[in-house]
Amino acid sequence: MNYKVFQKSVLEEVKRRTGEDVRLCETTKNNSVVRVGIIMGEKEILPIIYLEEFFYKYQQKICSIETIAKEIIKVYNEHRDVPFSGKKILEKVGREENVICKLIHTDSNVQLLQRVPHKTFLDLSVIYYLDGGELKDKSERMTILITNDILKMIPLREEKLYELALKNMEIKFEYKFYNMIEIFEEMPIDEEEKRRLIKSCEEEIMYVLTNKEKFWGATAILRIEILEEIGKKLKQNFYIIPSSIDEVLIVPSYADIDREMMDIMIQEVNETQVSKEERLSDHAYYYSIEEGKIFL
Repeated sequence: MNYKVFQKSVLEEVKRRTGEDVRLCETTKNNSVVRVGIIMGEKEILPIIYLEEFFYKYQQKICSIETIAKEIIKVYNEHRDVPFSGKKILEKVGREENVICKLIHTDSNVQLLQRVPHKTFLDLSVIYYLDGGELKDKSERMTILITNDILKMIPLREEKLYELALKNMEIKFEYKFYNMIEIFEEMPIDEEEKRRLIKSCEEEIMYVLTNKEKFWGATAILRIEILEEIGKKLKQNFYIIPSSIDEVLIVPSYADIDREMMDIMIQEVNETQVSKEERLSDHAYYYSIEEGKIFL
């Protein structure tokens, strides 16, 4: 069964079980990735229940169409009593303390950037969201993309969004700078495998810059004071490898790495290990202590 047929089968099964107004919805995400989900009901604000993960489980014979339909109905029922209209939700979360941001690749999001307020940073762009907090099951956060239309509906000015977002990202998520060894030491994996990974890191000088939630942590590179502190700690200029929208890797410039080979490695990792929606960029950046800034 291909994905299109799967979507239709799930849709029909949910309709059969609920009798509700159920339909498919396409949403354009980061890097122009189009995701397909199911929405139910007629409220202004409805949860979109995306189908990609369910399709994977179906392909692996973990779930049947019937089981998937039951799970979707369960998720819907958990949200159906939310009393807010779209306007009331914006009244609730459309405040200064809820403005956060995500860093995306400019050329890969041309259409998206036409309809949202944003700020250019090198070959990247900063876009803004309203943070509604974690869902009840803590599986993800409720966020609302601030479009040009939504900006007209909330008491916030575009020129203040960048400053507010950077401040709130630090307050809500707290940026973190880790040695790779520290990360492996905390991983719940076999001790022998852990020792192997730690040994490999002792030979390769690499750090991770993200936040404690690993949620849009690549925005840390927007904070020049964070980069200055890293420069002081390393006592060297350094490369910034865009691992994903959630984190970047830091490599001191004295590491024996060829810049061209580094960019090729980033492109290969993006293609094989990072989902398109999570990709940030396909090349490294360079931070100069002397200049106090990032270069392409």
